[in-house]
Amino acid sequence: MKRLSGNRSLHFVVVIMAAACLLFVITGKPPSTDVSISMQTPFARGSFEFLQLEEIVASFQGENPQIQVRLLPDGPTADDVITRRTLLRGAPDVFEIPLRSISGPAGRGTILSAIDVLAEGVGDVFPWALRAAEAEHDNTIYAVPFRARSVQLIYNGSILRKSGFRPANPLLINWTELLETCRAISEFNKENGCSALGVSGRDPESISQLGLMLAGQMNVELMQIKEGAIEGLGPVWRVTINSDDGVRALRMVRQLGEYIPPEALEWSRDDLLREFIAQRVAMFFGCLRDVERIRAEAPDLDLWTAEAPVEKSDASCVDFYGAVVRATTAHPDACKKLLAYLCGPDAQEMIMKGGQAGLPMFSPVRSEFLDHEWYDDNAIYEPFLKALTYPCTCRRVSAWAEVRKQAFVPVLKKLIAGETEATDAAERIEELGNLAIGTHYGYIGSPSLTSQLGMGLSAAGVFLLIFFTVGHRAKH
Repeated sequence: MKRLSGNRSLHFVVVIMAAACLLFVITGKPPSTDVSISMQTPFARGSFEFLQLEEIVASFQGENPQIQVRLLPDGPTADDVITRRTLLRGAPDVFEIPLRSISGPAGRGTILSAIDVLAEGVGDVFPWALRAAEAEHDNTIYAVPFRARSVQLIYNGSILRKSGFRPANPLLINWTELLETCRAISEFNKENGCSALGVSGRDPESISQLGLMLAGQMNVELMQIKEGAIEGLGPVWRVTINSDDGVRALRMVRQLGEYIPPEALEWSRDDLLREFIAQRVAMFFGCLRDVERIRAEAPDLDLWTAEAPVEKSDASCVDFYGAVVRATTAHPDACKKLLAYLCGPDAQEMIMKGGQAGLPMFSPVRSEFLDHEWYDDNAIYEPFLKALTYPCTCRRVSAWAEVRKQAFVPVLKKLIAGETEATDAAERIEELGNLAIGTHYGYIGSPSLTSQLGMGLSAAGVFLLIFFTVGHRAKH
């Protein structure tokens, strides 16, 4: 019986091998083995951002049934948190991240290079998207960009029409024209309480995007590496807005502040959208997420969009999002196949059209979509795609978040409120910003004078403690 059982097992193995060989001869490919990978996105489960990515992943699995993808919500966005997460055992194989955070995990070697994926001809990706996917330490592409979110001007066509403008061709080409439009709207709507321009002051992004856009258009680099900025240290990052062009950008913020209601500095994003829908605000700078909120809540509103005004050069705030592969994944080939699909034509068209829901939350990242016929009937979305050709330069410095929190946004809010002037604001942003850089946890090479004094006092304290301890023991 044992001999017969052995023969049957051998016969079974031979049959399996023969079938595998036959499959290889017919298809030219070896038989595939099912693999399971996981991907985490920063967006919450149930959000349109999550649901549309879920739809794209389902389409990928339909074409690649041998690869099972588990999509997870609420992923990290800060570079240091991404780095720590990619080091954990059992972490997701693929992460969607804002590409401004790419340098942290790439510099620590916790994610794989993605240049081979993009080299396979998966699409004509915008050059700026590719640049955002590069790590500064070696200029290697570590992510595959696949969707982007830009900031443009959103406005109420009815209010502009009543104020003497044509919504299809408003006077909004440059910032001087925007000021003139704001003045006309304010004068016409004195009696009904409608403000020309709105912001959501409790949302740091709303205020900082306005300042970043103007700074970028004035060719101002808000942060630069300076040699010898601190005595005894090598090159360090410094805030550099205190210049003629920087002051000019801040002066424009101050002038726009005259048309922003004071209470807007305490508005949340929900407050701003509610005021816009109620036609108490005529214009604001927003993204496609805002467009979809307005369309859903006020489908009859006369909604229009336009490219943000320009000054010396084009520059619009853009957040590129891309997918990265954890360096320790057990299935790098399957992960990279998913990445290739994300920036391929099918997924990109789903992003452009907003999937089955028809609610575009992002713009695609393939430049060939600039000429897509879909925009002929959906012109409201086109400005957000065009902005991908001229985004503000990414500030991939870990201390930028603290600079924005402690210096940039607080001073901009004072500027909008009329509590300071542009020249003083430029000096104050540099002063507070450089202090934030110097005290940023983990920022090597740039201690503030306060930190230096603290370290000196600590060293003196340790010396005295050792001195008296040793002296006390010596007496006994």
